[in-house]
Amino acid sequence: MKKIIFTALILILSCANYNFDWDNLTYDEAVVDYNKPIMLYFYATWWGPCKMLEASTFKDKEIINLAKNNFINLKINAETEYGMPLFNRFNGTGYPLILFLDSNGNELDRISGFLPDYEFIIKMQNILNGKNTFTYYLDEYNKNNHSSEILFALANKYKEKNEIDKAISLYKQLLNSSNVSKSDYDNSKYSLAILSIQKNN
Repeated sequence: MKKIIFTALILILSCANYNFDWDNLTYDEAVVDYNKPIMLYFYATWWGPCKMLEASTFKDKEIINLAKNNFINLKINAETEYGMPLFNRFNGTGYPLILFLDSNGNELDRISGFLPDYEFIIKMQNILNGKNTFTYYLDEYNKNNHSSEILFALANKYKEKNEIDKAISLYKQLLNSSNVSKSDYDNSKYSLAILSIQKNN
């Protein structure tokens, strides 16, 4: 009997939902008062991918622990009087948008759209390790590392940030560089065409 009760208890605990503990702070309070990177989640109450993110990814115990131990975690409704100007300040174009910022509010990287828990964990670990992020690729580029890999990755990051002119410039550099893979070349031509149309409406 004790064995059955113990087994049932283990099953209950393993199926338990974990709740994400968002910090009750404004953006300005987080930047001014805390010397810690920020995870800023913009959402809309009606949008399905936001609901999916909160029902699955943000219930993952490892994500909750990584966030609690390493970030100030802010959740902001992007369609409120408070949220919309902040969303626009970061060139937001869709929901959900998760920004990772340093303690001064400078963008380290972002996630646009829904990500399952295992991909979200990789993204968070990259932020914490300073790898494969916007700031990582920008630092490499500023060190005169203009390899096709860096150009393609940084152009994609600028495209995600909706900084169209910078993305176009980098894609053009990539198309004129040597040793670019066929895949990166083709993807760059496609992205360049789409962004050029977008820029000219």
